[in-house]
Amino acid sequence: VEYEEDYPILTEKKLFRSVELGDIEQSAIEAASFYDWMTGSSEGDENDIRLKVLEFVLRLETLAHEISGKSYVFRQRTDYLPAVNNLNLKFELRKWFLDKTKEAAIMVGNTKKDKKGTVINRALQYIDNNFRNNISLDDVSMEVDVTPYYFSRLFKEEMGIGFVEYVAKLRIEKAKELLNKE
Repeated sequence: VEYEEDYPILTEKKLFRSVELGDIEQSAIEAASFYDWMTGSSEGDENDIRLKVLEFVLRLETLAHEISGKSYVFRQRTDYLPAVNNLNLKFELRKWFLDKTKEAAIMVGNTKKDKKGTVINRALQYIDNNFRNNISLDDVSMEVDVTPYYFSRLFKEEMGIGFVEYVAKLRIEKAKELLNKE
């Protein structure tokens, strides 16, 4: 795809990437930068700007719904067209655009947090059920369907200790419990 000479394609890509990552702050920065380009140097008329805002919001929300797996509701956008057409271009439409961008990033960010928790919870359950066996990081990462590298990093981040150390401590705790029963 070819773009006009001064079109901020890099800003557009950063905007969509930051929403895809669930980075709320960066999403807002990129959305503001793109909006400022449209209202400043683009020489676009009011309708061009309004149309581009609507296009981006719809694309960002679609992206967020695809990543999050949340249900899309057809009628949830009934106020978008009137809003885009009636909001003041200088302040209100800019705020609306930034708010919708942030909402999309929040949806993605919350989903990613939920997925992390799910992966760790499934891993802990697997470890708890199999700690007596010779289980490895690879075994657990395969069980929760993530790469060993990602699982190792995520486990340490969420649990505060590494996988091997966690399994060793769990085995010691379970052994102590057995000794105390006797």
